[in-house]
Amino acid sequence: MSKKRTRQETWNISAYPKKDRPVILKEMTRLLKKHGREGLSASVLLQETKKKRNPLHKYYTWDDASAGEQHRLWQARKMLAYVVAHVQFITPTGRVSSEYTTRALISDTKRGQRTEGHYHTLAVVMGDDALRANYLERALAELNAVRMRYSELVELAGVYREIDKLAKKVAAA
Repeated sequence: MSKKRTRQETWNISAYPKKDRPVILKEMTRLLKKHGREGLSASVLLQETKKKRNPLHKYYTWDDASAGEQHRLWQARKMLAYVVAHVQFITPTGRVSSEYTTRALISDTKRGQRTEGHYHTLAVVMGDDALRANYLERALAELNAVRMRYSELVELAGVYREIDKLAKKVAAA
């Protein structure tokens, strides 16, 4: 007879100070319950938090001039991040041997860094040991984020093992 597993889940929101996390998560849970199957969109969350008595109100910039500047900076980052390069490898005979599309500009922001990063071409990043190491570290962090997001899909177990092998190899280097 097989024993049925019980799923247990604990939430965290690491982008905020530790002391504030329980309050934020409690309010998010309340709002998720309030909005039921409809779910919680960013616009609904913003609408709910506009009320000064809402515990999440203080995490927003309500000064319109400052918020506008922050929004424009976000738009600029988005513009930089969305530039893509279509790369082709051409044989001496002029045939395309392989091709792919990738981001053209790479941010040098390190994980947990609070200052603004700068964007570089992929060629610059790959040619600079420190930038390349940071890029690889971020790639591994993103792969682990994918693992966490899709951990329930046992079909991806082989992919996760390969991520672990690569992480060990990078750590040993």
